[in-house]
Amino acid sequence: MALVLVSSFVALAEEDNSLKAIQEKGYLILSLDDSFPPMGINDENGNIVGIDIDLTAEVSKRLGVEPKTQPIDRAAKKALLDGGNIDCI
Repeated sequence: MALVLVSSFVALAEEDNSLKAIQEKGYLILSLDDSFPPMGINDENGNIVGIDIDLTAEVSKRLGVEPKTQPIDRAAKKALLDGGNIDCI
């Protein structure tokens, strides 16, 4: 799944500068709902864990950047993506 995501991301990068922008800033921002198991949930220590976190960590590693997370504002998700405030949902 990570390979498919990376491949898709690279294909998209040929059409725009998203990949270059992520690599230049040095991190990949995942916006997620931390109350949607198993994709993301807060553990007993308050850390967000889950499939989305694991996948973002692997993609970030392959891109050579650090993963970052932030809560999603579902009403503004398109504007956040289009404005470059987040990189993926």
